Amino acid sequence: MARIVITGAEGHLGNTLCRRLLETDHSICALVFDESSPALEDLSLEQARADVTDPSTLDGPFASADIVVHLAAVISTVGDPDGYMQRVNVEGTRNVVQACQKHGVKRLIHMSSIHVFKQQPSDSPLDESRAYIGDNAPAYDRTKRAAEEEVFCGIESGLDAVILNPSGILGPNDFGPSIMGKKLIAYHGKPFPALSDAGFDWVDVRDVAEAIVSAMERGRSGERYLLSGRFYSMIEMAQIVQATSGAGEKIRIIPTWVIRLYVRALPLMGRLFGVEPQFTAEGLHALLQGNRYVSHAKAARELGFYPRPLDETIVDAYACFQRRGMLGLDRV
Repeated sequence: MARIVITGAEGHLGNTLCRRLLETDHSICALVFDESSPALEDLSLEQARADVTDPSTLDGPFASADIVVHLAAVISTVGDPDGYMQRVNVEGTRNVVQACQKHGVKRLIHMSSIHVFKQQPSDSPLDESRAYIGDNAPAYDRTKRAAEEEVFCGIESGLDAVILNPSGILGPNDFGPSIMGKKLIAYHGKPFPALSDAGFDWVDVRDVAEAIVSAMERGRSGERYLLSGRFYSMIEMAQIVQATSGAGEKIRIIPTWVIRLYVRALPLMGRLFGVEPQFTAEGLHALLQGNRYVSHAKAARELGFYPRPLDETIVDAYACFQRRGMLGLDRV
């Protein structure tokens, strides 16, 4: 039995991992930043408040940890105007690495992202050997790349660490809700805007949590593992949402080049009309650049990672939103 400390435990992936670990004999310490979150209120486990930007809050929990799972991060599709994402994602990861080294933590599982990799060419298979993104990438992508580099620095100095790179995460237990969770709620039983065949690779949050549990014992130190599901176009995603919610409106299709023009016009539209668009430029950039062939072969081979189909994920996500009375709301 190991003592496992989880940063960002109140997040979508964090609370899902806690639920999975409660099925094991491991001792769990859930580190939370937002103590008002309802994500863990139905779970019987140890909790402690921690802020990864403040190293002093990590000392107590890390001193008795065998394994640290570092999930705390800021996700943004509107850049990093105040530098907070940089402080949490990069400096926070540096603090976690140093705290692991200071207290002799046996293994660190670091949750990175598919966004650290160049997505283009999008029709060529993407695996762990793909090059890093450049400095012109969106702010979130750059901070996750820099965070990964902090972990590799720790590995070079002797830290036992495994890096996991999930694609877009969806599924139940989305208490936030997440950016995509808000989209699912907003379009439940309602018409979609015009869509194109641009899209992204999506994976179930429960399958990512299962991969974390597997990586604790089976992951090779110093290695990273892509945790992908399958690429779904915006049209395919809408069709699954419609089938799940019972909506039957015809989906309007527009060419991808129109979306590219729209992305370029977003800053001007915001200044002229003073309204927040349904999609941000960075969010659309991810859809337009998303690789269609993300390989999780390494994770399947070494971690036993086999993701479920997206329709099951969306059905279960909506069931969770329904239980919490979140469907039918115009804004969340």
